[in-house]
Amino acid sequence: MRRTIVIVIIILGLLIAGFFFLRQRQQAAQEQAFEILREAVVENGRISATVNATGVIEPEAFVSLTFGGAGTIQQLNVARGQQVQTGDILATLDTKELQLAVQQAEDAVRIQELTLQQRQNAQPSPATLAAAQADIDAAAAQLAVAKANLAAAEAAVLQAQAQKAQLLAGSASGQIAAAESQLASARLQQKNAEDAHNRTLDCFSFTLPTGEDKETCPGLGEPEEQARANLENANAALAAAEAQLADVTAGPRPADVQAVNAAIASAEAGALAAQGNVAAAEANVSRAGAAYDRLLEPPTADEIAIMEAQIASAKTNLALAQLRLENSLIVAPIDGTVANVLVNAGEQTAPGAPAITLVNEAAFHINVNVDEIDIDRIALGQEVAVTLDALPDTVVTGAIAEIAPTSASAGGVVTYLVTINIVADAGISLRPGMSANASIVVEEVDDVLIAPNWAVRLDRETGDAFVNQKMADGSVAEVVVQTGLRNDQFSEVVTGLQAGDVVVVTNEREAFSFFGN
Repeated sequence: MRRTIVIVIIILGLLIAGFFFLRQRQQAAQEQAFEILREAVVENGRISATVNATGVIEPEAFVSLTFGGAGTIQQLNVARGQQVQTGDILATLDTKELQLAVQQAEDAVRIQELTLQQRQNAQPSPATLAAAQADIDAAAAQLAVAKANLAAAEAAVLQAQAQKAQLLAGSASGQIAAAESQLASARLQQKNAEDAHNRTLDCFSFTLPTGEDKETCPGLGEPEEQARANLENANAALAAAEAQLADVTAGPRPADVQAVNAAIASAEAGALAAQGNVAAAEANVSRAGAAYDRLLEPPTADEIAIMEAQIASAKTNLALAQLRLENSLIVAPIDGTVANVLVNAGEQTAPGAPAITLVNEAAFHINVNVDEIDIDRIALGQEVAVTLDALPDTVVTGAIAEIAPTSASAGGVVTYLVTINIVADAGISLRPGMSANASIVVEEVDDVLIAPNWAVRLDRETGDAFVNQKMADGSVAEVVVQTGLRNDQFSEVVTGLQAGDVVVVTNEREAFSFFGN
């Protein structure tokens, strides 16, 4: 029992000693907690709310130039670092063939235009009309010959048929009379054929409006050949009639019957041929008349439309040829500096292959991505403070120039592309590619009470804001404040403090109270 009491007493002693030890530690911590680590005077001033983003310095323009066609590089007129003006020819391909193609296309357009003009304004000359009339007269003469030949051929058919009938009837007085009649008819046909042939040999002259005499023989050629054939047939028929009259008294013989049948067949064939010649001659007369009429007719709307379409097509070919010629040149589209030359004279190049790059450093800008949470606070013309990693002590002024109407998403973050134009400053040497930090001023108030952000504490549960204020006696008191505008360094203090108050940060929060006091 005594032993138990002793143990209890020892335990109580240890607890009392521990209590005093912890008490001393707490008092030491409390003495240390009120050490002021940082302090600042609350003053009136200007505060700006900003949206921050990063980007790189980009020139006003950076252009990669290429040839529009393939070929051999004939001239290279620039070198790296050279200044050029808009419209300067920087490089050319061999253009001899392309220039000839343009000339050829221009000639084609001119030809089509002249053809249309000639067709619209042309009137047949007297000589042209006279020649056309001569063609009509010649065709009419050929028709007359063809009709005469047809009449002769039809008479030959009748004569051959009559000869056969007489042959079959025997050598009667009637047959003799028929033979004599046939002979007379054959002589008449021969005379007609001879006259017709002689007419094909006739020629006549006429005087052109220019005063020149011209002779034409419309019957020569095919009509004369046909008339000569008809004459030969008539001569043969005449000889046959004479032979038949001599032989009529001998009576019909098989050979005679065969001969007369052959004569009938030949006469009928001649008649068919003569009919074809008449039809052909009539067609020639119609064609000659139509040709004459066409000379007097104005061009139709369809003819004009076709010619105008041909002109349009020729102009299209000209435009293509000119485009190919233009594509053989690299022309500076901007004023600037040659940043790089990737080709050499004499090399072969392909369409679209990079050749020359130009940069215009007259002005610079930055493209930054602004989070969708902040984009409604961004507006055109807002002032931007730009700092550069390469020039840490330099602040460049900029302004919002463009805000993309559509968003982009990367890694689940939705942003909008914003372009910031940098205000030129001759004292600042900017270079493309420099890393830049943009601070966009979205709101700004002046002559308000501001406190550093490190002095303001927020209760996440209640949303209340507190500061530690250093009192006149040197003590520190926690004060509830109402904040307004806030940026990354300062907060606007609406209520709770006044100008001249001192806010501090102590190590009080590092102290630990075992008892909660």
